Parts: sequence; structure tokens; C-alpha cells
Amino acid sequence: MESTDFDRPLHHLVQESVRILQKNTHDWRRLEALEIYVKPWRLERSATLLSALFYAVERQGHKVAIVRRDDSYSSMFLVEGESINFYLTEELQYRSSPESRDGDSTRRNVQVQALEFHFRLWRCPHEGRTNWKDSRRLPLEGQLNEILAELIPLSASIRSHRLKLEQQEAERAENEKRLQAAKDQLETLRRDIQGYRFAEEVRAFAVQAKQFYEGREGSESFSNWEKWAKAVADQSDPFVARSENPLARYFKLHDRLWRLVDEDP
Repeated sequence: MESTDFDRPLHHLVQESVRILQKNTHDWRRLEALEIYVKPWRLERSATLLSALFYAVERQGHKVAIVRRDDSYSSMFLVEGESINFYLTEELQYRSSPESRDGDSTRRNVQVQALEFHFRLWRCPHEGRTNWKDSRRLPLEGQLNEILAELIPLSASIRSHRLKLEQQEAERAENEKRLQAAKDQLETLRRDIQGYRFAEEVRAFAVQAKQFYEGREGSESFSNWEKWAKAVADQSDPFVARSENPLARYFKLHDRLWRLVDEDP
């Protein structure tokens, strides 16, 4: 961090955000501006602080951006391919202040608005610090180097968390594929059994019908019906209707199912 960063013109993102926030203070999350949640009279100090931080971040080769998420905007550092959400807010603190009256030394509590800088991690585990605030010993401006030093370790934590979630999602997708393969195999077997039973019933019925019509009037009409019934049975019978081996697709589904099972660690 260089002391001259505080004397430079405001960073362009800060300039635009200040312009927007000065005109709209009712719903800042829906504005295309940095996440700065402070009273209007503290906006100037907040802008100077963030501007100096942004110059230092960019000097290290990282980026600063305002990213739209759903119906709101988020402030982001882009560090080594990972997005790090941050925001600046304020907190009411009570501090003891010495006061002398007629030679007597007394102390009383005074209200102080302290600026706070936060990294928002969205349940990402991180062992380092994620927030800094004004203190009696050191204002937030004096802690910017600590914030800078935390960017690389924080991006590593976010990357590790992201990869873990991606692995979990991949495992969930594989489980779904495995379940779907088993359902497909079962459903195919069920349809073929139903078709086979129906075909056998049609053939058995045709045999009985032929015995009934033999030697009776209308045998020619029965002959046409018999051909039609045989065609219906053949279309329903999985061992007749398909030119390929009717069991081949079971083997394919079976191999696919067990290939998924064998891929489990």
C-alpha cells in the first residue's frame, strides 16, 4: 500500500458509485454501485478509503468489478480467477472518553460510528480474517495492507470450496445417471414382458378361434382375421418384432449400468 494512493483522484468505480449513492439512498442493493452502507456524511471518507484500496489491488494485478446477481449488484475483487465479494459498512460503538471537570478526572461512554470492511464468503470456510474495523488504536485506513495480504489466501479458500462443490455436483449427476439407467432397464423389461404376454395370448386366442370356426360358414373372413391377429402378435412380441437380438439392448443397458457402478471410487 502506498501513501500516495489516498491523494490520487477517486477510482472510476468509486466516483460512479458515489454519484449514484448520493442520489439514491433507499435501496442500495438494487443500484449498480459498490456496496457501501454508510450514512451520507461518511460517504466521502468511505470513498477515499476504497479508492486507495482499489489502486493497491490493481497494482498487484487483480481486478475490481460490480457484478449483477439476480436482481441486485455485488462488489467483487477478481483474484486469480476467483470472485471475492466485499462490502463496507459502519457500526455504532461505545467508547470510554476521559473528561476533566474542576480538576476531577471522570470517564463517560461516547458513541462512535466505526467503519467496517467485510469479505462475504457465502459459507466458504476460511481460517484467516474476513473483517476489519476502526479501532481506537488504528483506523481502518491503517489496516488496508492487512486486507491486501488476505486476498491470495482467501482466493485459495474460495477455489478449494468451489472445487469441492463441483465434485459433489458431479457425483450427484453420476448418481442420477445410475438411477436413470436402472429405471430404463426395468421399464424396458416391463414393456417387453407385457408385449410378449399379449402376443402369446393373441396366438392362443387365435388357435381357439380357428378350432371354433373350422368347417363353419365364414371361414374366409376368419382367415383374414387370423392373418391380422398374427400380425398384431408379431408386432407385440419382442422376439419377433425386432430384427436385432431382442436381448442385445438389455446387455447394453446392463453394461451401461454396471459401468457406472464400477466407476465409483
